[in-house]
Amino acid sequence: MFFLANDLFGDCSSLTKVAISSIISTIPENVFYLCQSLVAINIPSSVNLIESSAFGKCTSLKEITIPLNVELIPQYCFEDCTSLKKVTFKEPSKLSVIDSFAFQNCSSLLEISIPYHVTIIGESSFKNCNKLKKIT
Repeated sequence: MFFLANDLFGDCSSLTKVAISSIISTIPENVFYLCQSLVAINIPSSVNLIESSAFGKCTSLKEITIPLNVELIPQYCFEDCTSLKKVTFKEPSKLSVIDSFAFQNCSSLLEISIPYHVTIIGESSFKNCNKLKKIT
């Protein structure tokens, strides 16, 4: 079995692009935390779990596509991703929870289409998303 460890690439300030293997099912806690140059990441459909702060403070990340088997966007997952403009959820999404502070301080986020099955949106999930104009 192959897996990524918590904090594996944390604070890799020169990392710009990542392509994750399709044998990975979990994006662990803090794995890309503070990767300030990370612009693009390809998350394969094999991923069904993203853990807390996985992409926190990735200030250059511009867009992200969440695979359809992910059921939870955890706390602080994309906190302080100040360049994040677009979040896409693959359909038919199984997402049911956007946890507290998940997109806090994503100050460039313009719009988001929340999947139908989401029943919980936690405290301050979109706090300080000052450019957010459209939520579907």
